[in-house]
Amino acid sequence: MSSVPVGRYELVVAPGTVGDSVDVVRIDTSEVTLRPDETVVVTVAVSFPKVSVIEARAATGGGKLFVDGIVIASLGVFGDTTLHVADTGAAIRATRVRRGTVLAGDSVRLLGTPASREGQPVLDDVSVIVLDINRLIPPAEVVTTGVAASADGGRLDAGLAEVRNVTIADTATNSVGFVLTVGVLEILLDTDIVFDLTGLDPGVAIDATGVLVPAGGSWQLKPRGNADVVKR
Repeated sequence: MSSVPVGRYELVVAPGTVGDSVDVVRIDTSEVTLRPDETVVVTVAVSFPKVSVIEARAATGGGKLFVDGIVIASLGVFGDTTLHVADTGAAIRATRVRRGTVLAGDSVRLLGTPASREGQPVLDDVSVIVLDINRLIPPAEVVTTGVAASADGGRLDAGLAEVRNVTIADTATNSVGFVLTVGVLEILLDTDIVFDLTGLDPGVAIDATGVLVPAGGSWQLKPRGNADVVKR
């Protein structure tokens, strides 16, 4: 830009010049003084937007986002590519997550694209950066079977919930696991986890914790391992 006259300038980045889904996050300096025969270099840092889980769930369009949170269900625990992450406001499922070691309690940063699965918001085609390990997992919200079956109107979708002192009314085996029916709620013991099914019979009372996943118009509770299903 040799034709720029000598003088003082304020540096701004015009909206839209760095890409539709990228934000300017830092400019070294916004004031530049140009002297004769001088070259001035200014660094402009850009990044995808970083948002909360609630904002990610409400996002529209195809732009990528960063989301920070705590892992509440480890990557691969259900034998698929999903990862459940929560912050202080809500939870979200990440789908088509690139493989790696990501465990419950890890503090992570996700980069993915807002999408929809089973009518619920997800973050899709996700890369994961582990920021910290061995953090405390947010506690499960204790709810009734009716609230769990609707995920409290979707508010608890992808989140960690617990039902207490519920009685098994029926059991069934299908292609994805062993199903316990308690009230209006189905608890799915995923076939990719080696659950101890001893004593999980109709009439037995249990406490169960797991993540809530949509399934045909309602939600199922998916425990993450044997410790999430306790016989009373």
